Amino acid sequence: LLRLFATQGQVISNVRITTTSGPCIEVRGVTDVWIDRAQIGPCGDQGVYVVGAARVRITNSVIHTDHGDVRGFGTGTAVLIQNSTDVLVQGNQVSNSASGILAQASPRTRMI
Repeated sequence: LLRLFATQGQVISNVRITTTSGPCIEVRGVTDVWIDRAQIGPCGDQGVYVVGAARVRITNSVIHTDHGDVRGFGTGTAVLIQNSTDVLVQGNQVSNSASGILAQASPRTRMI
């Protein structure tokens, strides 16, 4: 089991991340992070949690939290983005999650 905390300028590519506690990948308070071609899940909470970050890219990944029946804001969400700016979520496959992508108070967030 692995839980990953992204660092400034990090590229996370071609990895499998899974955990039973918390989000699989947490991007907190950093800039210029790119998550690409990752296998994310199952997770203890969100697949990817982005908070207080900028210039984050989440692309071409498979995300499943295995919380398809969980209720509550953000719980079991594939990608949760809060208080961040310039976030791109593109070309991902999301399944078996309570919800797909949620963005709150996050200007210039694009979901393609």
